[in-house]
Amino acid sequence: MNATKIHLQNTEEASSGGSILHHSTDLSQLGGSQMATSDGSITNRIDGGVLLQKDLKQLAEDGRISNEVHSGELVQTGSQIRAKGTGEILTKLDQVSSAIIDSNNIEGNMPAIKATNSRNITVKNSRFFGFDTAIELDNVDGFVSDNNTFAEKFDPQVALSELSQSIQNSALDNSSKERLAREVIHFLTSQSKDETQKTELTNRLKFLGGKAAEHFMRLVTAVAAGLIVHAVT
Repeated sequence: MNATKIHLQNTEEASSGGSILHHSTDLSQLGGSQMATSDGSITNRIDGGVLLQKDLKQLAEDGRISNEVHSGELVQTGSQIRAKGTGEILTKLDQVSSAIIDSNNIEGNMPAIKATNSRNITVKNSRFFGFDTAIELDNVDGFVSDNNTFAEKFDPQVALSELSQSIQNSALDNSSKERLAREVIHFLTSQSKDETQKTELTNRLKFLGGKAAEHFMRLVTAVAAGLIVHAVT
């Protein structure tokens, strides 16, 4: 379905092996449900307008559901979002000027929210279950996490320990190892939002090989989401 404005209320949708696409400038989904099974897919996509999802139930069981906002705004509240088996449900934000995610229950094993080149994103009063990394941020300004619950597989203590071990096992001289470790810890514990410094540290850690850069990026995202500030101090 392609249109300038789409309004769905208490609509039941299901895709089993096929695909459903809602693509518009403004999309409202109030109540109702969406279910994707057997490699089926459902995509809710807006460009330049507002994606409003309220009290919506989404289930991906060996299927995929994608909520996508490009150069617009998101309001997603009171929704039940669940991925089972190999299912994936992703809220993808790119060049978003404002996003409010409030009072959602979200369960899955892939990132629930990915935001790039965006600003003014608030996630609050929501519960996340089963994720290694629930939220991924890249070049995001004005991110707020408030009163969220994370029950996840990701162990920040282990990630920090493995990152430290990667630095110590590298070919750097001892002085460079100590300096890099100090800079990484300072960046994490200060909750710095300096994108230039983050990129510089990431590139230096990539040079070490292994999963050093991956552990660092996951820790950065976790700190930004308010998960592990005390674990790395």
